[in-house]
Amino acid sequence: MAAKDDFGRAGENRAVAHLSSSGYLILDRNWRCPQGEIDIVADHHGALVVIEVKTRTSEAYGHPFDAIDARK
Repeated sequence: MAAKDDFGRAGENRAVAHLSSSGYLILDRNWRCPQGEIDIVADHHGALVVIEVKTRTSEAYGHPFDAIDARK
């Protein structure tokens, strides 16, 4: 596994820990379908929540929000 994949996985793990401690029930991770992948699928007080995680070491290549387009 490449270092960037390890770094991304660590970011997802931190997101899961934060969400879990905030009352989210994690239903699935890296859920795949023909249209793509959802990093985290969770339930929060009966609402289905889909979470896209962007892990960056800095904003040198832009803010993480810049990496999320209409498809995401």
